[in-house]
Amino acid sequence: MSPPERETVLLLPGLWNPSWTVRLLARRLASRGFRPMCYRWDTTGATFEESARTLHGFVSRIGAEPLHLVGHSLGGLLVRALLHYHHGEVPAGRVVTLGSPHGGCRTARRAVSYGPLRRLTGRAVDELASGVPSEWRLPEREVGTVSGTIGLGLGRVFPGLEQPNDGVVTEEESRLPGAASRSVRVCHTQLLASSRVARLVAGFLADGAFPQ
Repeated sequence: MSPPERETVLLLPGLWNPSWTVRLLARRLASRGFRPMCYRWDTTGATFEESARTLHGFVSRIGAEPLHLVGHSLGGLLVRALLHYHHGEVPAGRVVTLGSPHGGCRTARRAVSYGPLRRLTGRAVDELASGVPSEWRLPEREVGTVSGTIGLGLGRVFPGLEQPNDGVVTEEESRLPGAASRSVRVCHTQLLASSRVARLVAGFLADGAFPQ
């Protein structure tokens, strides 16, 4: 792995998760020479386009270049939204998504059709369930995706989630055309706690390829 020379990495948490949920991964990236920043965003009250506009303002203010982007779950889709709605305006850098449902999300579709959860999931998940991310341009930069394969999570509430899955997102749903991909035996939330995942992320951000 090449020395990253304190390159900035912006980490985005997923649905319902505050910024502290990505801090362990941030510390591990810092120990490998990166300069991590943890981003807080409204995962339920705004559309993807609205959240991308706010994120773009933040990115413009910090002025980091290169700027690598790492998103967990719904946070990975916000990275995609940023690169779609603000195409050509985001500093160069690499992208890694962790358990992000690029290919749609059966769990999200079931959740928004279930009354008690519908009130909690919010506007971005509504857009995910309706297929909005499928309309976005593919990022014109190096992208890696990491999938979990231990099925522990919200998806167990709704039977029939295709195998393998991480308990929320299936392995197939987390893949993105043209992106490098790796699978790890962890569940959806463990993608942020796994030392192996941290090593994969660091390697991809440094070299544009996942380490063996």
